[in-house]
Amino acid sequence: MIVSIRDDTLLACGFPDLREGLHAFGITGIELSVDRVFAVRSLVGAGKADIRSPAALERVSSEAESAGLRICALLLASRFDSPDEDREVAWHVKAIEAAHALGAP
Repeated sequence: MIVSIRDDTLLACGFPDLREGLHAFGITGIELSVDRVFAVRSLVGAGKADIRSPAALERVSSEAESAGLRICALLLASRFDSPDEDREVAWHVKAIEAAHALGAP
């Protein structure tokens, strides 16, 4: 069984970054929230990591692997009531592709 925690939950506990919080709790799985410009919280440090390109996805994946962590899910704030349905669906498809590239089941 893989135990994971959501990125915002960890940071609400007062940890300076996700890696430190995960290691403190002995958890290796992280769920990352994807914002509308295709960025996720960095695992190390307080910044954001762009996941729009294959090179950016590789950087995030390598960062997780180096820290002994697993990105187990990408969280999306779905807006299926959006007036631009095609854009919303395209955003979800891109996020699914990113999750696959990051090794999330």
